[in-house]
Amino acid sequence: MKILLTGAAGVLGSGLSPELAQRHDVRLLDMAEVKTALPFCRVNLLDFEATKKACEGIELAVHCAAIHPWKKYTDEQYLDWNIKATYNLLKAAAEAGVRKVVYTSSVAAMGFRPASLDELPFTESKPCTPDENLYGVSKLVGEHFADLFVRSHGLAVISLRPGVFIPTTPEPQQGLSYLTHRVSVEDLVEAHALAVNAFAEGRITAGHERFIITSETPWRREDAETLRDAPLAAIGKYFPKAVELLQRKGIKVPPIVSFYSIEKAKRVLGYRPQFGFARWLERQGR
Repeated sequence: MKILLTGAAGVLGSGLSPELAQRHDVRLLDMAEVKTALPFCRVNLLDFEATKKACEGIELAVHCAAIHPWKKYTDEQYLDWNIKATYNLLKAAAEAGVRKVVYTSSVAAMGFRPASLDELPFTESKPCTPDENLYGVSKLVGEHFADLFVRSHGLAVISLRPGVFIPTTPEPQQGLSYLTHRVSVEDLVEAHALAVNAFAEGRITAGHERFIITSETPWRREDAETLRDAPLAAIGKYFPKAVELLQRKGIKVPPIVSFYSIEKAKRVLGYRPQFGFARWLERQGR
């Protein structure tokens, strides 16, 4: 397929571009310069006409470009780079004849606090109630824009909702977050490639499908109360060796108040994350 990849200079885009280029004709887009042998458009997504031109001849757009709350951004930057830029990309794609879009959303669009323990594990059917920050709201707005262009122009959209993937938090917090909502960059790259394959192979042809993309955790609904009130005991149930290691290293485990199901992504896309808490533990034990 002829694919446009936005955010090609970013953490996700730079890992995804060589993966997609193995099977597809890929055109990269970013407002920053990218050193690559692939076709590249240096375009600001706030420039609608330039964005539309970049979409010409494209069958599928993968929209990874965004800013993330790993550093401080202004409200205006979120409104521009996550909301207006996403609208421009979707509108430009629709008007240029692109029929399929993979959109990098976020679990932040869903919110991180359950209304009750019965809501756990979170699935794609959870009502979206983003926390009090513009990042989650901006990602949810992007999904609503996708719905709009599905209805108005017949786009087919896959929204991937990854957990945190940018490795900015220090150890051990980064490792512990695999128990809740973290996903490795490598697994997220694979999830995007699988979404593209679902379109390319005709397994998804219309509408707007959403998929949670995190590492795999063992948690079940019956674990929710223990995870909240005695998280170390819950960890010991599934990872017996972890308790001694965490205690020996003086690592305090905070209450775990939310966790996610990736069953839909496994069933429909064939997603099988390779990195999670167990792999992190192995590295700590070396």
